[in-house]
Amino acid sequence: MPAVDRKPLWLYPNLLSLDAPLVAVAWLHVFAKTWRLGYHPWEAYVTLGLAVWAIYVGDRLLDASLLGAKL
Repeated sequence: MPAVDRKPLWLYPNLLSLDAPLVAVAWLHVFAKTWRLGYHPWEAYVTLGLAVWAIYVGDRLLDASLLGAKL
């Protein structure tokens, strides 16, 4: 029996709050292909991913602080 409780590999994107940004970037890619955009700059993908990640992390921190205030 291992002494350390290790998290499964597939759970790391959720622990790092990367699941929402990855889905947002995937949707941007799908919409770009659907609307047949000839060129979509990579900066758009990075900007969207970072913006969604910042909002997601901020929301999680706010939830944690409100939960801590109630305890």
